[in-house]
Amino acid sequence: MPHEEEPLAPDPATAVMADHCHLRIPSQPAWIGPTVDYLVQRAVRCGALPPGRETKLTIALHEALTNAIIHGNLGISSELKDRDDDEFFRAVAARLADPAHATRVVDVRASYDGRVSRWVLHDQGGGFDAEAALSKLEDEPDLSSLAGRGMLLIKAFTDEMRYEDDGRRLVLTVYRQPEQERRGHPRWPTSGPVKVTETGCDGRALDEGRDAISRNVSAGGLAFLASGEAPAGRVLLRMLGGERPTEVMAEVRHWRALEGDLVEVGCRFEAPLDWPCPGPADAPSLGELTRLVERLSGGQGRPDERRRSPRLPYGGRVEVVLPGGEVRVGFGRDLSRGGIAFFCPCEVPLGSVRLRLAAGEGEPIGTCAEVLRSTRLIDGFCDVAARFVPG
Repeated sequence: MPHEEEPLAPDPATAVMADHCHLRIPSQPAWIGPTVDYLVQRAVRCGALPPGRETKLTIALHEALTNAIIHGNLGISSELKDRDDDEFFRAVAARLADPAHATRVVDVRASYDGRVSRWVLHDQGGGFDAEAALSKLEDEPDLSSLAGRGMLLIKAFTDEMRYEDDGRRLVLTVYRQPEQERRGHPRWPTSGPVKVTETGCDGRALDEGRDAISRNVSAGGLAFLASGEAPAGRVLLRMLGGERPTEVMAEVRHWRALEGDLVEVGCRFEAPLDWPCPGPADAPSLGELTRLVERLSGGQGRPDERRRSPRLPYGGRVEVVLPGGEVRVGFGRDLSRGGIAFFCPCEVPLGSVRLRLAAGEGEPIGTCAEVLRSTRLIDGFCDVAARFVPG
């Protein structure tokens, strides 16, 4: 008789529609670790976290609860962490012995509605200007200082971070679905030059601008590659296409470091494409940007009839192994059954190579390919196209 596989055991996490819990934590450092472990494991058990987010959530919640207890309820200045003496530990011990501080609690509420997980931490401290503190950290980062580093980690490791009640309440959000599944607009791969200029709240330029390469575009935003430090806050994007360059204001939403000094930056346009452009009077309208998106997307994402197989956005790491064994690293732009296009910080010679493509959490996928194009776009960026070949 043919072997019949045993049915998979039911996973109750897939049946969870919602989950809520409410904790009240005393202002004692010993409670931080166990509380964080409890919250993370509860989120894992009910299926609230996307794969691979446990470690980042653990770090974010640990920093958030530490800030609420140490800096919020106990009122210990973060600057004491940078001192070489033991003043920080003496201050903590003194506040724990003071009933006025030691009796304070941190109210923790965790919720999951089948799509979004939120953690709300509310302390009883004196509060602080969270917006000013975060702005200072982003504008003038001091990597040698421990003060404030927790806020940057929390922001980096969650999807949304928001302070309320004069800094006493922190709301953290993590979406169960990957970012690409939550986007309100489809994105299309691009490879055009972009001039990125950081601006102030009044729209005035704060620097001379830098050259970048667009990576993908949608009706709502743009992702680009640049070298050096990632820009922050508001930026003016100047993109080529059409009869004249298109300028649009955008807000930097996230960034990540790539190989070497490369960074990938994601921006959200400050207005939908059919709104008037909030820029200078002589700037082109966002209607022109709409037409640019249509052109870059090949007509609202319609497949190119010349291609045997459709190309899909692919942003993974691409290792190029040259015939002599030298390895060059790039980052994908789009991918099809027949080939791949990717960006590389240096030129890739035409001809036969070996590619290793990142495949999520698994091992890289190796394949033979023939490099058909290696076009220099701006200093430090080449647009490379390769065709997969038997090997």
